[in-house]
Amino acid sequence: MLGSICVRHSAAIVVLVVCCACVRAETLSFAAPVKYQVPTPVGVGVSDLNGDGRPDIAVVNNSGSSVSILLNSGMGTFGPAGVFPTAGNPSRVVLADFNRDGLADLATSHNSNPGLVSVLTNTGNSLSAPSIFAAGKNAWGFASADFNKDGRDDLVVSNNDFPSNALQILLNTSTSAGISFQGPTGFGTQAYNTELAVGDLNNDGIPDAVVANPSGGDGQSSFMVYISRGDGSFYAPVSYAGTRQTLSVVLGDVNSDGKLDVLVNHYISSGGFFGRPPTVTGRLDVCLNKGDGTFTFSHSYDLGPVRYMSHVLALGDLRRSGKLDLVYIGASTISIMQGNGNGTFSAPVLLSNMTANEVKLADVNQDGNLDLLASDSGNNALAVFLNNAPPAYPPTIGSVPPVTLEQESAEGTTYNLGLPKAFDYAGRPLEVISDAPGIFPPGTTVVTFSAKDAWGKEVTSTTSVTVVDTTPPVVTAPGAL
Repeated sequence: MLGSICVRHSAAIVVLVVCCACVRAETLSFAAPVKYQVPTPVGVGVSDLNGDGRPDIAVVNNSGSSVSILLNSGMGTFGPAGVFPTAGNPSRVVLADFNRDGLADLATSHNSNPGLVSVLTNTGNSLSAPSIFAAGKNAWGFASADFNKDGRDDLVVSNNDFPSNALQILLNTSTSAGISFQGPTGFGTQAYNTELAVGDLNNDGIPDAVVANPSGGDGQSSFMVYISRGDGSFYAPVSYAGTRQTLSVVLGDVNSDGKLDVLVNHYISSGGFFGRPPTVTGRLDVCLNKGDGTFTFSHSYDLGPVRYMSHVLALGDLRRSGKLDLVYIGASTISIMQGNGNGTFSAPVLLSNMTANEVKLADVNQDGNLDLLASDSGNNALAVFLNNAPPAYPPTIGSVPPVTLEQESAEGTTYNLGLPKAFDYAGRPLEVISDAPGIFPPGTTVVTFSAKDAWGKEVTSTTSVTVVDTTPPVVTAPGAL
């Protein structure tokens, strides 16, 4: 397993932010971030890499031309990062079982010319040297999904260059003998694309793609929708006009109608697209799905300063409310907008002052709540914000079998019934109390055992103790008169 990785490690320190107070966003509450040192973090991915049932983290190091692996030690804590080489200038990472051996493999996209994809095979106790595949020019956005319905995850990238196809797809041809991809095959002619998102937009069971397009061929393109044919190709893209310079795109059902909607973050900057300013003024557009993979504009929100060319947006139900909340990266901040479940969002609330490149939501401590991961480029670290919401899973308690006792005296019987074991969601033992009396009286007594976890969630179990007198009476004949 990857727990026995033999690689060079980045400096093995864990930086704890000295802050006792929790960071709160209305009903949301996150612990202060724990930071793990990585070289030059950009993209973030999450999956169980060593088969222990815990989600691990992969972080792309752009200038380091590598990917860092942080193995989950339990309870959302991680060991020091193991570093694996990739091709140059990696920007994004995806984790998927490309060869269907039950182990999550790793792929990175590379913002280079020509564009590249590195694939590292999970061998069970390490990751292989990278296999390199062509991917157009300046591969930027990156995702995996089964686009041709053969049961294997394919790769798709967006190209941030001109001239170039907007979208490049690499079809998975892997076998048990090794991982391989066919292609790439290009679609669309829009130039300088940034992020992409993948999901079933028209409810036909086939993943489609949406590409953020800062400088499209039509000069006004905000995002492009590519509906999949189901054979690894796409219909001609549909352009949705908006502000010319679009940074990021994310998909999610924000109005609770069972259809994936599109949220895009775009910006207006006096520096222009080619000026590449470090921060720009951001604006969020919410576009609702009509049900057939076409969209209508719904709402806009000013986001203030945001980082240029960062993976700015993430959606997830952070409150277990059934409503998707939005996390976005500002110029040097991370903020949260709570979703109302009808396509609208509350005003942003600051989560952290941090210069981040990407945010990812995942339940890394397995308590049923989404935690937040951020590539903290300002400190060369991966920041883990644990969600302080009560665990979704109640504590558990064992049982004590019923018992029948012989009556010892008129008061009853003294008996030590013992206690069942109880645990919280993470398997930590809890104190158990009972209402068992010291002496059980004749008849049946119901005994209740109870335990509470740290969040006050209580669990109980019962048993019964029956005291009976089975000794026949003794009749003594009267003495002689």
